[in-house]
Amino acid sequence: MHLGFCRHYAIIRRSQFARSQHTMQLTSGQQEPTYENAIRFLVKHQHNKGYTVEETRRKVALNGMKEFLQRVDISDKDLDSMKVIHVTGTKGKGSTCAFVESILRQHGVRTGFLSSPHLLENRERIRINGKPISRSLFAKYFWNVYTSLKNNNHLYKMDIPPYFHIFTLLSFYVFKHENVDAAIIEASIGGENDQTNVVKHPVVCGVSSIGIDHIDHLGDNIASVAWHKSGIFRENVPAFTVQHQPLEAMKLLQQRADGIGASLHVAPELKEYSTNDKKTVDIKLGLAGNFQKLNASLALQLSKYWLNQYGFSKHTEINKPFTLDSLCRKGLSSCHWTGRAQVVKFNSATFYLDGAHTAESIQFAADWFKQESEKERKSLDRPCMKMLAINVSTSKIIYHLLSILYECGFDKAIFTPAIIGSNSPSGFIDETINKRSLNDPFESVIRNRSEWSRLLSEHNLKATNDNCLLYPCAADAIRWMSQKREAELYSRCGMWTSDKPKQDQELEGKHVQVLVTGSLSLLGIYLRLLCPDVND
Repeated sequence: MHLGFCRHYAIIRRSQFARSQHTMQLTSGQQEPTYENAIRFLVKHQHNKGYTVEETRRKVALNGMKEFLQRVDISDKDLDSMKVIHVTGTKGKGSTCAFVESILRQHGVRTGFLSSPHLLENRERIRINGKPISRSLFAKYFWNVYTSLKNNNHLYKMDIPPYFHIFTLLSFYVFKHENVDAAIIEASIGGENDQTNVVKHPVVCGVSSIGIDHIDHLGDNIASVAWHKSGIFRENVPAFTVQHQPLEAMKLLQQRADGIGASLHVAPELKEYSTNDKKTVDIKLGLAGNFQKLNASLALQLSKYWLNQYGFSKHTEINKPFTLDSLCRKGLSSCHWTGRAQVVKFNSATFYLDGAHTAESIQFAADWFKQESEKERKSLDRPCMKMLAINVSTSKIIYHLLSILYECGFDKAIFTPAIIGSNSPSGFIDETINKRSLNDPFESVIRNRSEWSRLLSEHNLKATNDNCLLYPCAADAIRWMSQKREAELYSRCGMWTSDKPKQDQELEGKHVQVLVTGSLSLLGIYLRLLCPDVND
């Protein structure tokens, strides 16, 4: 193991302890109604110690949420007036929502969008008209909600609900007071017991691709997961899902739809849609990857049904491919969803970023990277070096995920915790007080490297400090890649770390292609370093 890694481990642990003490001091007394203090408060309440996770979801998600909504003066009528599009699924629900948001906005609809998780800043979870809510508006609405909750305290002896419930409350509060025409709600985990399932009368529901994820909450088989996801279905409300669902999942979705009285429809293939000249068209998507075609078609069906209901477009028969007008096509092509099959290019390096963390999504990410990196390699006049930057926290599936990624043929693998750096420049409040970074982050890093080493040995290769690199933070890793190559990026990373990287002659004259995946937390940290103004 690198001595530098061990030395920085100790430095970062001391720094984390100091930050945790500072955070506790700032959250213990009277608070000024600022954005920074709102984030400190949210981080402090990420876990509700009064209940287990399942008890919290069961007791608070539905009955509790109803009462919390009353405490902030949001009625069922208010929720109905938001004209909700409710979307769940395992893979692609966020991308589907992003496509829906983009299509509706092109039609002049004022949109609100609740998503999770955030990548860089908590405020990304709530978007108005395609942009994260500003820090000032976030602070204003958060402290309004906080005051209302404190002044109307009579639920389960909890002054404040858990973290995810606060965000759901806050989003509905924002959407009400910002007068959105449509609220696009992405379920966080599952559906049946999800806190977003407090919506009684959505306009339409969607289910993206279903797979195994969140086993502790949703079960370890497809049927159980599908049962939870289909919990958002409502009587007489159409629900749409994607092609190629697992047979077990599709059967369960249909059974629950029939039992609830919802009509379930499968979105057609994207290639079946046509343009105004009635010819099939190769539709351009703003989100890369062939798998996005499933999400785009689902989004078209959800959007078109909503637009039909409120007079924004001519009536179209549901569950059928229809003629795409210029607004629908522009909505698909202009869609942007940070950290999902995203490419960030520099002169001497290209970063391919995707927050995949399940077997299915890792396979999609691997296929996408192989295709796009090869296309780029053919366009360059110099050799390429492929690198993997990863942090997988789920120990049960690390080896399986890494074995999928191994097929990409990486020259080097880089293992770092989801920590941005050992120093803390001002202005990055979400990172500096993020509770996840106060836990011991290095165990999974060492475990990941060990599993990668096992993969190499199975292919008669040996893991060394040159092909299997450990870094204590992302800034160190990117600074090493960018030395003598990308001066601005090298300098930016230097603000976060004091160690100078070792020289590596092997990088000279080569274009570096880096796949960053396995963790949305790591992805957000890379984005902060690569694109510091992404939310501005």
